[in-house]
Amino acid sequence: MVLYGTATSLVVGKMFTEGKINQATVSKLKASYKLLHDKWKRSQESEIKLLSEAKRCRAELERLQVEVESAEEQSNVEEPDSEVSALRGQLLGAYNTLHAAEEREHKTQHELQCRFRRRVSDKGLSEASDRTLESVNRAADFKELKSKVPSSVELLKKVEQLEGNLAERERQLLEKELLVEQVTRLTKPLGEQAENYRQDSLSLAKRLNEVRTLLIDTNQRIMAVSAELSVKQADALWEKQQIKEKEVQMERCQRRLEQGLSPHPEIEEEWRRTLRDKRRRQKDKEEKERLAEEDKWKPLPSGKRTTADIRPNAYIPENDLLPLPKPYGAMAPFKPSQPGANMRHFAKL
Repeated sequence: MVLYGTATSLVVGKMFTEGKINQATVSKLKASYKLLHDKWKRSQESEIKLLSEAKRCRAELERLQVEVESAEEQSNVEEPDSEVSALRGQLLGAYNTLHAAEEREHKTQHELQCRFRRRVSDKGLSEASDRTLESVNRAADFKELKSKVPSSVELLKKVEQLEGNLAERERQLLEKELLVEQVTRLTKPLGEQAENYRQDSLSLAKRLNEVRTLLIDTNQRIMAVSAELSVKQADALWEKQQIKEKEVQMERCQRRLEQGLSPHPEIEEEWRRTLRDKRRRQKDKEEKERLAEEDKWKPLPSGKRTTADIRPNAYIPENDLLPLPKPYGAMAPFKPSQPGANMRHFAKL
């Protein structure tokens, strides 16, 4: 498109300089060229947008395929085979459609690259044509091109051909839009199915965690019960051994009793030890009672014994050099008795 526009601009400028066409025709051709160029740019942008949308749809299809496969592995028992086959058929059809779109995408990219290279190679010619169109109203030096000068009829045919190419490009873009819509429509139920599978997987994972927790608790309880059972079995075995020993001891005691002896030498020794302890405790008790009885009687200076408290009848002077006791005489100190219970009614001053 750029190459055709550049050649057309050069030819139009040359024909206008030679006086073969007028200013109105030049303006009309220039407007047509600008309109076609704008349409071509819009179609190119739309095509690039559709290509990016096709790439996004392909990535979405791959993601949905992975989710569907994982969901089939986790819940292959719950879903019927007919529904899975239908989903696989839809996914295969979507992939075929996407493959055809990718082929057209590669073809379009190749055409765009070719046009871009031609546009870069003709950049200098495009700048020259722009300067020619800007200076059509003034005389300017130019270099005559050694090429066939097309007539106005050929130029009109070329314009019609470009319009046809543009219409064909628009038709291809419309087909790609319809293809993208179809792929989106096919992938939507797959996305919903994958979301359902994801929810089912989440619920199954939660249930699995609950079962695992319950299993761990059950194992711990079983281990605790096993340990307790082992302890009980050990206690039962010890008790059984004790019972056997007691039975053997009872049989031995029975035989000694039949012979007129003590049931057991150890029992006889224990009985003697008990009697000795009893006599010793009785003797100690009598000795304590005797000592307590003796403590009640206090000796008097006259040699008699009494149970009354002994009162002091002498004192030791503090200022004497020789601390000898001196009798009180008639002024012995008075020892008051213990206050009675009625003293609680008198206030202390």
